[in-house]
Amino acid sequence: MPRTLDLLRDQRDAARFQGRRGELTTLLDLLAPAPPRPVLHVHGPAGIGKSALLRELVRRAHVAGAAVGVVDGLTALGDLDRVDRTADALPSTGTSLLVIDAAEHLPGLDRHLQHGVLLRASADLRVVVAGRRVPDDSWNAGGWDAMTGTLALGPLADGDADELLRRRGLVAPADRVRATRWARGLPAALAAAADAATGPHAGDDARRDDALLRALVGGELEGADDDLVAVASIAPAVDARLLGAVLPGVDGDAARAWLGSRSFASADGERVAIDPRVRELLAGALTRRRPDREHALRRALADHLHDRAVLGEPWLTGDLAHLARDPEAHALAATGGPSTPGLAGLLHAWIHRELGLEPPGARRDAQAVGADVVRDALRAFHDPLALAASPLGRGTTTAARAASARRVLLDAIDRAFGATQDAELHRAILRRGYVDADGGHARAQVDLHISRSAYFRRLAHATTVVAELIVADRCPGTGRPGAPATPATGAVVAAPVAAATDPVDPHRAGRREMVAA
Repeated sequence: MPRTLDLLRDQRDAARFQGRRGELTTLLDLLAPAPPRPVLHVHGPAGIGKSALLRELVRRAHVAGAAVGVVDGLTALGDLDRVDRTADALPSTGTSLLVIDAAEHLPGLDRHLQHGVLLRASADLRVVVAGRRVPDDSWNAGGWDAMTGTLALGPLADGDADELLRRRGLVAPADRVRATRWARGLPAALAAAADAATGPHAGDDARRDDALLRALVGGELEGADDDLVAVASIAPAVDARLLGAVLPGVDGDAARAWLGSRSFASADGERVAIDPRVRELLAGALTRRRPDREHALRRALADHLHDRAVLGEPWLTGDLAHLARDPEAHALAATGGPSTPGLAGLLHAWIHRELGLEPPGARRDAQAVGADVVRDALRAFHDPLALAASPLGRGTTTAARAASARRVLLDAIDRAFGATQDAELHRAILRRGYVDADGGHARAQVDLHISRSAYFRRLAHATTVVAELIVADRCPGTGRPGAPATPATGAVVAAPVAAATDPVDPHRAGRREMVAA
């Protein structure tokens, strides 16, 4: 065989391959006569060494006498016909192996295999599909679960990592120890560490990090919105609502869909998270190059997640904790028991302190929220623009602030009163007077069979009770969160009861200028 550069490349690649003995055994078992599962899915995060493992499999399959066909999703550019042509070129007798790498770059591959290639293939065909994501659920139905297996790749063991670094020219044991610690078993990181330690820019950690980032994301971030990438690198996960709120002017749904289509991202329902190592590298690059922007986005994310956590999505408290740089904050969230508004408020203040900011506004709610504020918000219940101006609102858009203020009011009305007949009357007065779309003060008096003077007297009292509860929830220590308050014991003093002659209807609330909370 003539000596060529391609042959030399393959020989050197084989010489540097290290570890994966158990994984190779599983793959080579496919070449045995009548393997129980002739289709094998190999999956693992970016840089974990899937391609290197498949190249070693192909070399050993050739040695074993099998016919081999390889499709690289990166170069196929979504061309599923290439899969057909490669499979059809394999002999119909004797063991043959079809290897498909970078499967995430071949949309529709699973259905194409199940309804085409595999239905007409010889029983002697073996198929290995490798990608960054776990196999599609369709492989668990239609009888394919009896034909397919999965192989998840994890980090290399320290011993194998050390040997791989030595084969790549890293001679000094101390250098290998440092590189192994930084790489954390990721083969792509080990390669970047070896190159950075021996190249012309030895010791330049930023160049090493950038080299690894390029290896993990390729060209998938070309032309991307820098701020969208930055937010995804800071937050543990994002959804359309978060993206639209933190990045005004951005279409949250479109941004979430674009991010979810990246090969280094994974979706869980409406939330998308990027690979932890990619996120770490992107966050490091953002902090080095745009520290002011990182600071502003971290704050915006903290404010957004805090508001959602205390207004009905307590599970986001964990995401809020991960915005803190101090591991103690992460531990606090992990061991603090059920998520509560108090824990979210503590973490929110913690992040503000790390950023060198004044304490968040939640601690000023005792001064910002009183009976008059709650009354104004109730009057504006059906006017989004006016309601968005209320200190009860949270969010960066009019719709978000109005919706959050409504949730605060409805929750407080539900919880502020007990089950007595008198308490139910106070709750009904607020609902018929302000909340119900067909309500209003005049209608409420008629429906509830109550005189005008008694109605407005009770309305003022009910508004004060609701205000006290809201303050108690937002500012622990000023009241008893979750417990009905009364004017005699609560922290809020009712505004003068001019309500006895106040005929203002919620549907005629005036528009006002939107202000920040």
